[in-house]
Amino acid sequence: MKKSNTKLYAEHLDSQTVYNENGDIKTSPASYDLDKNVAPEVTKYRATVTVQENGTVDIRADRPSGGPRYETVYATAHATVQRRIRLPKHGSTETTVNFKFRRGEPTALVAECLTKETIEILKYITK
Repeated sequence: MKKSNTKLYAEHLDSQTVYNENGDIKTSPASYDLDKNVAPEVTKYRATVTVQENGTVDIRADRPSGGPRYETVYATAHATVQRRIRLPKHGSTETTVNFKFRRGEPTALVAECLTKETIEILKYITK
């Protein structure tokens, strides 16, 4: 994409923040903080930025997409026990049990398998 040489309208709400017409926001340290080293190198973040009408800027970090959301902990013939991995700041996990049966299987067979596999999963979870 070719950059254009036309100047964009920029609004300065304070001496550290510039809002450009194309949506870019540039902030710089205050004059009394120029001697401080904030980052040892250039650092990029993925985030959602919301600018309010009064100039308030809300920056929320995007969820890292570097891996699966579920981890399979235990599996049986018709069921899987999965642990959902949440964001590290929550520090918690959630365990889910999913049963899958083919359509048209007899109800008695499904009930029998469900009972056996539920007992097997509970033994695994409570050990």
